[in-house]
Amino acid sequence: MKKIFHFVFQIIFFVLLFKQAYTQDINEIRCAVSHCISCTNTEVLIGYLGIDNASPASNETLPGTLRIYRRTSSTPAGAWQLLRSYNPNSIERNTYYDFIDTNILDGSVSYDYKIDYDYTDTSGSHTLTSNIPSITPNAGTKNFSWPVKNGATPSYGILHNFHQIHYPFPYAGNTYYKFHNGIDINGELNIDSENVYAPISGIIRATNNLESGDIIMVVFYKGTKYDITLGHIDHPSVNICTYMPNNSLLGNITDETWQTQDNHLHWGIQRYDYLIPGAPPTLTIFNPYSFVKSFVETDGNLNTVDTGNQNVDPILTPPIVSTSNSNSHSIRFKQVPYSTTPPIESTENDYFAEGSMANEIREVYCAFDIIAEAFDYQSTHTSSSGVRHKNNPEIIGYYVQKRTGQNSWTNVVQTPTTPYILIDGRNHWFGVNHKAELPNHQDFVNTFIDSNMSLSATNAWDNNKWDHWFTFNVTNTNGLNGSKSNVDPLQCWVTNAPNSVPSENGFAPTNSTTDDPQNYQYAQHYNDLKFPDGEYRVCIHAADMIDDNDSQNNIEASCETVYVSNARPFVESVGLYQNGEPILQSTWEWDAANQLCYNREMPNPIDMSLDIHGVIIFSEPMQELGTQFSSSEPNAIKIGDNNYYSCTHTLNNPSPPQDPKVWTFDIPAADISNITETTPQGTTLLQLEISGQDFGGNELEELHNYPEIAGGATCITTGIPIRDSSQGCNTTNT
Repeated sequence: MKKIFHFVFQIIFFVLLFKQAYTQDINEIRCAVSHCISCTNTEVLIGYLGIDNASPASNETLPGTLRIYRRTSSTPAGAWQLLRSYNPNSIERNTYYDFIDTNILDGSVSYDYKIDYDYTDTSGSHTLTSNIPSITPNAGTKNFSWPVKNGATPSYGILHNFHQIHYPFPYAGNTYYKFHNGIDINGELNIDSENVYAPISGIIRATNNLESGDIIMVVFYKGTKYDITLGHIDHPSVNICTYMPNNSLLGNITDETWQTQDNHLHWGIQRYDYLIPGAPPTLTIFNPYSFVKSFVETDGNLNTVDTGNQNVDPILTPPIVSTSNSNSHSIRFKQVPYSTTPPIESTENDYFAEGSMANEIREVYCAFDIIAEAFDYQSTHTSSSGVRHKNNPEIIGYYVQKRTGQNSWTNVVQTPTTPYILIDGRNHWFGVNHKAELPNHQDFVNTFIDSNMSLSATNAWDNNKWDHWFTFNVTNTNGLNGSKSNVDPLQCWVTNAPNSVPSENGFAPTNSTTDDPQNYQYAQHYNDLKFPDGEYRVCIHAADMIDDNDSQNNIEASCETVYVSNARPFVESVGLYQNGEPILQSTWEWDAANQLCYNREMPNPIDMSLDIHGVIIFSEPMQELGTQFSSSEPNAIKIGDNNYYSCTHTLNNPSPPQDPKVWTFDIPAADISNITETTPQGTTLLQLEISGQDFGGNELEELHNYPEIAGGATCITTGIPIRDSSQGCNTTNT
């Protein structure tokens, strides 16, 4: 009995103490009101919090009722309209809340707002009232201004761009790759105490000293609430739940925590969506540049302190496709398969060799990834050694073209105006919203960049806390809009894909095994190739925020020429003519069963008194002929025992950038009797031997017409001269 009585007494005593805590007065109901910027409807945002500066913790609820009222400023006192009433214990003290007034009929008149808090303590019932300054909803400033200035001069220099990849980023005792969730502004003047101003009108939601000082402003834009984070600043006089007009002073830059190359302002924008009642909100990250650009374009007013182009690209230069580290390669081609499981630490053997052909064009084949290094200078800052700050492009992607003439190219993988886009940083967030997600995010990072430590960019400053990567795996996407959902580690350019594959890059999975690097279809013969052997140029599409429409006027596209070499060349046809009339037509063609079959026609007999003109058509461009002969004749073919005749390409120059598939030769009439023989049946035979190499250094496939002469099969069903992806494509053709 004693134990029970003691337990009940403890409960009663606790309840009494809890009740006593609420007898302490709420010192203040602080509130503010802000315009809805660029809204189609007339709305205002009201922010408020109940402040108790005594002992209760911030998560304790207010026991009284809170009400929000509105009236037009010209209405007599007392004529208030109730907008919202909160029941007891429905809101927490010392916590920011806001309410959106959507029921405004006339946005051109002025309105008053007030908040009443009714509560009861030991001395009786009380009402605490807070009046909010009048506001005219449609009178707000609608343009963003640049938040960092030195005096009246905006400081545009960018230290770290949105989506820039940082490493090492510490969390829970480990280090990770992390996408930057804002932009770091350090200005061009390199002065740590540069002033920070509100980039747009809003209400202060929070202030703290994390990471040397953060301010979070709530902005009501186009009917949606956004949080604007302004980090690493000293803000001695900014209070929670106060209205800050556009361009009002918030503090100055100070950064005692990160201490990267320069002190800087971190500017981020987030949105919280409460999609499921009672569940935590979904966080979405946005690029601040997109908001700067959209404000300027929406309102058509560039007569602010900052112009649109300066806001989105501080030094007005396009991105650069160039090496950012010590490997001297701006575009490289990584062979597939190179690994079956991430993370992928590349070695030099994973890449096709640079200048592997005699004319310094890189030979490539089968499936591979395109690794492009691209960056954007957005600051004039340089270190003492002259190294400049580099930032990532906002948009990065690729397209491929095939040479069709000396000065002409045809699009084969997307186009310059509609390239594959790995990332569009204007509209999509690639990182994680919470640090706890970092460990599971590293595989994704490794599909986005070539993350070998040796590929880290050269830093501008010795005391930089992070390494940066600008080595983008642009082929790891199957989309055109730069969305994270389109990123796919298996995507690649499959140069030996069959014609039946509908995708532009030739990739088509053959099974559901997502970690199988050989999971793609490949052609069975040369005429089935989606990308026939020859010259192609891979072009990197890199853009910044100047032009939202990706106009070619604002895109720096850097291209590199490669030679696709998936098949050994063979002779498609040989024709012999006298006085323009055919005396022989021999062809090797593919039939419906994927067999290479020989056909011959001899419409006219040989006239021993006339010269013979010969035409040879190859399956692909040939670099030279006669490679297997010891003749002194250039580009020779062999007829008979030791008779050699020089061949000439129809364009007179059998080398890139032309397309030397057609070669010709001539036999004088005086030679015919010496190079032919007559069979017992009276048939005149001319034995012609052809050798040569394509531009990949592959020798001509030996296809003979002797099966037809011997009366045997005329089709070849085995030994088709093409690389076999099932063998990994790592050996030369056989």
